[in-house]
Amino acid sequence: MIIKSSFKIRVILSAFLITSLLFMAASCSRSMQSEEDLIKAMIDEVVVAVEKKDLKSVMKNFSSDYRDEADLDRDAMKRFIFYHFLKSEKITVFLRSVKIGLGQSETPSQTPGEAIGEAIVDIEFIVVKGKEVKSLIDLLPEDAAGIEATILMRKEGKSWKALSSRWFHVGTAGAIL
Repeated sequence: MIIKSSFKIRVILSAFLITSLLFMAASCSRSMQSEEDLIKAMIDEVVVAVEKKDLKSVMKNFSSDYRDEADLDRDAMKRFIFYHFLKSEKITVFLRSVKIGLGQSETPSQTPGEAIGEAIVDIEFIVVKGKEVKSLIDLLPEDAAGIEATILMRKEGKSWKALSSRWFHVGTAGAIL
């Protein structure tokens, strides 16, 4: 009886230890993500939210201080995005390029971007509205818009938020090449 009980206790303790180690590894990997990884993950989340037309999930990535070069503040951008969600049956986004430049740190002990918490993100993407498209091969130039954007981002708490942006229509061919 004592042998069986101690075996059960060892199994339970081993299972507890393994579970604890897995949770610790998962939390360490999340905390060890670079700022660039966090920004890329946020961009991927926005793409998914746009394709689902999930306005709330898109807007959570805009700073309350957002204002772009067209003088759109956060509320105006929300209305602009909502208009495009209503206008199109289907929206597909193809990311072509994402380049992230973090702000410079003020002291050598800080990681880049930590001191001022800002980043410049240059992104190229293609937006297809109103048509089901699985890949760029299926795309006709008149069905899509190629866009290059420069987004100023600011770290607010643990999240990166868009603070300002500049958009350029480059045509579908310009975004594909």
